[in-house]
Amino acid sequence: MKAPTQILPPTNWQDFEELCKRIWENKWGYPDDIKRNGRAGQSQNGVDIYAYVESKKGYCGIQCKGKDNFTNKQMTTAEIDKEINNAKNFTPALKSLTFATTAPKDAKIEEHVRIRNIENIEKGLFSISVFSWEDIVSLIEQYKSVKEWYVYEKLQTSKPNIKILLNDQEATKEAPVILTPEYTRQAIFFEYDSFAMYTTAVDIINSRTDTKKGNIVKLSFDITNNGDFLENCVFSVELKKSSRHKFRSENLLEKMNSPYIIKDYYMQTAKEFTLHGGLTKTIEFDMEFSEMPNEEEILLECCFTSKQNEKPYCTNLFIKSMPIITELPQRTIKTNEPNKNDYRIEIKPKNL
Repeated sequence: MKAPTQILPPTNWQDFEELCKRIWENKWGYPDDIKRNGRAGQSQNGVDIYAYVESKKGYCGIQCKGKDNFTNKQMTTAEIDKEINNAKNFTPALKSLTFATTAPKDAKIEEHVRIRNIENIEKGLFSISVFSWEDIVSLIEQYKSVKEWYVYEKLQTSKPNIKILLNDQEATKEAPVILTPEYTRQAIFFEYDSFAMYTTAVDIINSRTDTKKGNIVKLSFDITNNGDFLENCVFSVELKKSSRHKFRSENLLEKMNSPYIIKDYYMQTAKEFTLHGGLTKTIEFDMEFSEMPNEEEILLECCFTSKQNEKPYCTNLFIKSMPIITELPQRTIKTNEPNKNDYRIEIKPKNL
């Protein structure tokens, strides 16, 4: 399996802590007692992961700082100072404290850490260092076992925790969304001044014609993110089962040149969007029903992808078309130009 060209940060703090644990397990020479410190909600004295490191002749700690890397949110000097003071209470006393963060490199933060490191060493306290996401990526590349776990297993198998509703419904096979495109049907008779070219009854019946424009129905897709922040989101819909209907191509957004676009889908909302945890993105499409209304089952395949999950997450949504046809009164047209359309039926969308 080919690795992504860019290694992305984890989408949750649990995976980031596990990643840091595996990296420093390698970096510290596989200590037997490398552990996470306590559990969520407990005081951790500035340390999330710790181990006794032989080369340091004492305990070393890691403070994991997951940041919203997608908006370039950084650690602050006040945040660093607070955790350094907390780490002074760790027992037994630390030999080193490492800040590991998903935030990008920042010269000011690195300078501040260097200054605090010298101050601590002069006081006989633990050393201090910081690893930004770029530094962590270098370590991932350096340690084969970490790369195999994180890149080939964790990233490649990630699946978004999203829910897709169609017109506020789940649209399953057992409970499909019911759409009722409305049409009018009208019988039209032609009267001529001359009946010289009047055709037989069979010709009259076979000469019926229908309007070539179908009815337009708006579909609303609600995409709810029940997980972590997602970026470069793309949503696509393909009409999998229906020979008569189509989507209105003029309503589709312009395709963008993006490596995260879902390939081989003829209908796409290629304009990327972000999807924060707990929020919903609504996307609307116009669906054009056939000019020949009929009751029919329609299957849509909806696919979602984002920067955090390069493999599309696809699901099927089911629709049942139950057209409503209103019969209009018979209409008569008088004309001086005889033709074979002596009688016909017109079916038109009701909203036209």
